[in-house]
Order: sequence, then C-alpha cells, then structure tokens
Amino acid sequence: MKQFALVTFGCKVNQYESEKIRFFLNRYGYTPVEDWHQADVIIVNSCVVTQKSEQKNRRLIRKMKRENPSARIIAAGCLAEMGPVEGADETVGNQEKINRVLGLLQARQDAPLGAFSDKTRAFIKIEDGCNQFCSYCIIPLTRGREAYLPVADILDEARALAENGYREIVLTGIHLGRHPDLLKIIRGVIALEKVSRLRLSSIEIIEVKEELLCLMQGHPKVMPHLHIPLQSGSDKVLRAMNRPYSEEEMIRRLERIRSFLPEGGLTTDIIVGFPQESEEDIRKSEEVIRRFAFHRVHLFPFSPRPGTKAFIMEGKPEREAVSERMERMAEAAREGQRRFLEKVSGHPTSLLIESEISPGCFTGYTPEYLRVTLSGNYELNTIVPVTVDSRLQAREITDV
Repeated sequence: MKQFALVTFGCKVNQYESEKIRFFLNRYGYTPVEDWHQADVIIVNSCVVTQKSEQKNRRLIRKMKRENPSARIIAAGCLAEMGPVEGADETVGNQEKINRVLGLLQARQDAPLGAFSDKTRAFIKIEDGCNQFCSYCIIPLTRGREAYLPVADILDEARALAENGYREIVLTGIHLGRHPDLLKIIRGVIALEKVSRLRLSSIEIIEVKEELLCLMQGHPKVMPHLHIPLQSGSDKVLRAMNRPYSEEEMIRRLERIRSFLPEGGLTTDIIVGFPQESEEDIRKSEEVIRRFAFHRVHLFPFSPRPGTKAFIMEGKPEREAVSERMERMAEAAREGQRRFLEKVSGHPTSLLIESEISPGCFTGYTPEYLRVTLSGNYELNTIVPVTVDSRLQAREITDV
C-alpha cells in the first residue's frame, strides 16, 4: 500500500482541490502521511500569487527531491502553469487538476466528496477562473477564464458532506460572485436539513446584491459575514489596479451593507505599496477599515508578478515607505477590530466548536467570523449560544 503526502499552499480553492485529491486517493488504497520524508508519492498543490509564495514552493520541491529522492513528486496547480519545476517528476496545471493528478495514480472521482480534514466545516468549489485581469494579479494567467460548476453537482456534494456530519458549508471560488446561480445554490444548501451554517469565502463588493444581504439578515443558516477583497480605498489606486469599482461606489456599497448588517462581520484584503501610491492613498485605505469596522484585514505588500500590467509600472514606493505603511495599516486593522468588538460585545451570537486547544478550552468561529475561545466542557462539532467580549473570549448563554 503506497503512502502519499499532500502539501497545499494558497487559497481556499486550492485547499478544496487538495481535499478532493486526498479523499479519492484514500478510496483507492493510498495511505496519507504527515511527514513527506516517509511518502512514496508527494503532491504539492502550489501557489504563485506573490513572488514570495512562488519562491517558497520552488525551494520546498527542490528540498523534497534532495531529502526523499525515491519519492514521486507531482507539482500541481499554479506553479506548474509557470513552466518547468526543478525537482518535480511530473507537473499538472490547473485545468482538470484533480482528474489529472488522480489519473497519474490510477484513481478517479467516482462519488461526491464526503469527507474533509476539518471535522466541522467543509469547502465546496462552485466556480474557477477569473475574467477581471486586475493589473497586479496573475490568477487569470494561471487559473484561466471563469467556469461554473453545475448546481446539481454542488448540491450533491453539500448533501454528502452534511450527511457525514459537517455542520458548516463554505462556498468558494476564484471569483465566486460571478456564478450566475449563486443565490439558487445558497437556497439549495440551506434547505438541506443537516446543514447548520452556510458561509461565502470571498465576494467582490459589486456582486453583493440586495437579495444576498436579505438572506444574511433574515435566514439563521446564512452567516452574516462578508470577505470583500477591496485592495485599496483610493480611487487613483483602484483605477491603476483595474478594479471594477470606484472609491465612491465602494463607499456607497459599504454603507448599504452596514445598513443591512450593522453587526455583521466584514473582512478584507489590502495591497500596500502599489506603484505611485501616495500617503493620501494609504490614508484613504486606513479610513475605510476604521469607518466600516473591518475586524480582520489581510495585508500584502505589493508583489510584482511577470506577465501582469503592474509588473512594468513605474513609481514603486521605497521599501522603507512600504514597511511604514504596512505598520499604519496594521494599526488601522486593530482599530477596525476594536470598533467591531465594541459593537457586538455582550450581544447574543453562537459558536461552532471546532477544536480543543488545551484541556477545557475550546475554539471556533462565530457567525460573524470571529475566532473566539470558550472554557468549559463541550462536545466538538456542536453549536453553543454565547456572548463574546473584547478579548475574543466567549461565554455560554444559559437560561436564568
């Protein structure tokens, strides 16, 4: 019986695809191992969204070949789309990635995905690819154009996962909000009796429709959380990035979202140090985070990627300026979280118990996507009514 190791980098779509590869290799007699030194087959599901991530992937694959030379190494995903991969025995790009990797190992998809490494929440990919071509982003070059999975297949997968005990379903995609049947998918998933929660992984602000906000506001299974990758709060930078909205439209839509979800969770991505970014531009990004109480902000220093328009743009800020702006944005993010916690502290919410991090101390996410801790005696994969304080500690709500 062959042993395999699966190493995953990057986005939730990659994580989902790795879960499918793992699930079907298990069905076909392969045994997973954590330590790739012990594996007969090593699969690296790669990411090249930044120069740093690409370098990390390449270094690891070379190390794997040196330290486990007898293993069969398969480099899959975005790195394989960039050309030869030193140290890999085979490369598989993103097109039909899962089927091609499985085919190399004489396995195939012959059932809906029914298990996930996480025992409480599971991702389902509903879309792949992107047609936007933001000036900094290599994803359209590595993932290709938009493609949408059939609604029936998505619901079959959700049903299988729910039957196997997964309480929360997370819909994911490279450009998830472009799926023409997104609302139909949401309604289909929440109609499944054994699904307790549904969450969206990420969605562009121009795709947050009023019908979606109404579902988040009014249906207990649709989590009131939006991860909106704004990237910048400045009109000038948004135009240079080729983002599909203006600063004015972004602010108007955020105001609308907050009118529906005054205590809903908002998270985002911000790029710092984009070419020709000024102090005023970064100040506008800081203000958006504070004003709308984003409680989690993923900060990325600009990473020029070959093949994108931004790669050849002039006017990149000095490294020292970028470092200082990253610090300022990090402080704005902390302030956004403080403001959000002031809004929701002491208010009723719930917690899906995901893991026990120490004896009698459990952790998981609230509907608003706050990771909190809860002390006591609880079962994993249960949902507990709680309140949350400013230290991200939860307390169970009990009847008086």
